[in-house]
Amino acid sequence: MTTISTFQDLKRVLEENPEWLRELRQLILTDELMTLPARFEEYARSSSKRMDQIAEMIAENSRQIAENGKQIAENSKQIAENSKQIAEMQRDIGWLKGESLENKLARTAYAKISDSIGPGRARILRPESYTRVSQEFNDEILGARMSGAITPSEYRRLLDTDAIIRSTFAGDRQPEFAYIVVEASFTVNLDDLDRVERSATALGKIFPDAPVRRAIYCVVISERLREQAERENAVVVLERNLPR
Repeated sequence: MTTISTFQDLKRVLEENPEWLRELRQLILTDELMTLPARFEEYARSSSKRMDQIAEMIAENSRQIAENGKQIAENSKQIAENSKQIAEMQRDIGWLKGESLENKLARTAYAKISDSIGPGRARILRPESYTRVSQEFNDEILGARMSGAITPSEYRRLLDTDAIIRSTFAGDRQPEFAYIVVEASFTVNLDDLDRVERSATALGKIFPDAPVRRAIYCVVISERLREQAERENAVVVLERNLPR
């Protein structure tokens, strides 16, 4: 017979009889504790499977994000190209509108502008034409440049002026000459008002005894700029025969 007097004796007996240890565990431990190892192992397997699924989902999402990023980059490139093309088209349209307005100014509208200031005979001096009066005028402004009456920048401003008109108005006693500087712009902005003022100032230095009038020839002008033009003694002439 095995005598058990101490805990060491119990430990030794259980080690010598493993089946006793299993039966003792069943007596001491609850069912929940007994099944805990198996449950933990199942949980570990389930968690591992779930982690694998999450890892696959992350990998798939990363792939989708990479593809979307590539697509976004391609779309952004296409948008940039389209925006550039639109900007170029807008510049071309703006240029065509401006050219159409300036051509009409040089052909017929200069007389309309002159008449808006006062009835009389109008002759266009610039843009340069082959008429004698236009050639004489070009010689005069070049001479003023060479003599120092006007600066090189003022000379270039006169060359860039959209139109310079000389009008002969019927006065009470004798005809009166006046020059009209014209800035043509489809849609008027502040720069147009500045340019016509600089042109008038430069021309006034060449012909100090002749009146120099200012005119804005346009299709579209805001009320604010119209009022400012009037304050600066610039006549606004609207061209209504061109589409906005």
